[in-house]
Amino acid sequence: MDSRGWVGITAYDHNDGATESVRVSDELDWTDDHSSPAIHVRDDDRLIVYWTDRGEGTENMDYAISENALDISSWGSTQSFTSADVENVDYPQPVPWDGELRLYYRVGGHIDGKWKYRVSTDGGETYGSEQDFVDLVSEAIYIHPYQHEDRLHFALGDHRMDTPAIRHWYLEGGDYHESDGTVIQSGDQELTDETELTLVYDGEASGNNPPKQYDLICDGAGRPHVAFTEHVETGEGGGDGDYRARWAKWDGSEWVIGSEIVEMGGSLPEEHYYEGGLSLDSQDPTRVYASVETDNRNYQIQEWSTDDDGESWSSKDLSPADESVTRPTKRGRPISPRGHQNDLPVIWWAGRYDHFNYSQGSGYDTKVQRQDTPTEYVREGNNWIYTDHS
Repeated sequence: MDSRGWVGITAYDHNDGATESVRVSDELDWTDDHSSPAIHVRDDDRLIVYWTDRGEGTENMDYAISENALDISSWGSTQSFTSADVENVDYPQPVPWDGELRLYYRVGGHIDGKWKYRVSTDGGETYGSEQDFVDLVSEAIYIHPYQHEDRLHFALGDHRMDTPAIRHWYLEGGDYHESDGTVIQSGDQELTDETELTLVYDGEASGNNPPKQYDLICDGAGRPHVAFTEHVETGEGGGDGDYRARWAKWDGSEWVIGSEIVEMGGSLPEEHYYEGGLSLDSQDPTRVYASVETDNRNYQIQEWSTDDDGESWSSKDLSPADESVTRPTKRGRPISPRGHQNDLPVIWWAGRYDHFNYSQGSGYDTKVQRQDTPTEYVREGNNWIYTDHS
């Protein structure tokens, strides 16, 4: 999604490194990066793109399906469904489960957010009625699902809860379970009590809160790993201070919290709680990608890795060093593509980022980059074309 209200998709060829980018929709009125498009690959290799036009009065989840397998050149008509609960639908999270396709999403905002889901039995062509998923009095802002074999894992974090924490649970055999396998309740029932979920990290007890959940990945043995940040507050109202990258792993009997990875710096824009973000490597969750503030308000993307369950960390820079004082470069939201072959382990955006909503203030002007060969989007007719970054 870009600041002009376009939703696009890019295909990367692992054989020759070629890229192709096209527009899927140009109908967004609210250029808010909470709209957060998502991609799902169907069993027949056709693609689904989900997006929302987040803003006041927006209740629709939109989606489109590619006409051909692993081909982004042509798309079917835009379909949509409406949330019956409240305004503002965002954060689509598609995940295959038990022969079906589930789409989890948030409704509401940061102070009244609930999570819902719908089930598709025809590969994403149509969806059943809206189902209640999570409704916590203390507001569940961010939830990440991850499917591994016969378990569907979830990690939850909320940086504004009365008891700020990161929590985990999973769905198996029709029931929700704590991390150790203890049954919580039927998977058909809405979750309403966060204390029934396994506590991964207690932000209140640490004194450095609130934590924010960023990613959830299982290793080859099916053990979940999470990446999150904690906010060390140093100013009035909690708006100042800095963010710390953190990591945790389920070892089969308990959650192991690794040592602090790195001080990430302050907020990207002049907006509280908007740090640069984290991502676990989708093929190796002992590697963490982080947006880290360096000199002169520049932000770099760094890779941090551990071979001792988080006791120690080593790092390397993935993005070029910046020396500019007058025009610092911000880099944020690193994402590790699913199923990468180490030739494209992480991508991120770079550029100017002053506000999450382009219609307010100066907004943002960013481009998508990858390691070693930074690139940017350029429009050519109805297409988005990758070109070398100068």
